[in-house]
Amino acid sequence: ASDVYKRQMVHRVALNRDETRISIASLHSLGMNEKMETAKELIDDEHPKGYGESSMMDFLNFLSKRDISEGSFIETLKIKN
Repeated sequence: ASDVYKRQMVHRVALNRDETRISIASLHSLGMNEKMETAKELIDDEHPKGYGESSMMDFLNFLSKRDISEGSFIETLKIKN
């Protein structure tokens, strides 16, 4: 297995079967302008990149300039095909 897969975290959630849950992994203690993006090893013709890169500063700018009821930060990163 590639190094990318070796670094996955175990994540378990107990839910009622009728509930939907979305989990978003995040990293802590990165520089404010450190860009995060999809690992290149996970992108190919069959699995194209679905989200643009972002940083903590991008997220804070989103929070300060928008009403979060207008939509989520993740939605702004989606690549429209």
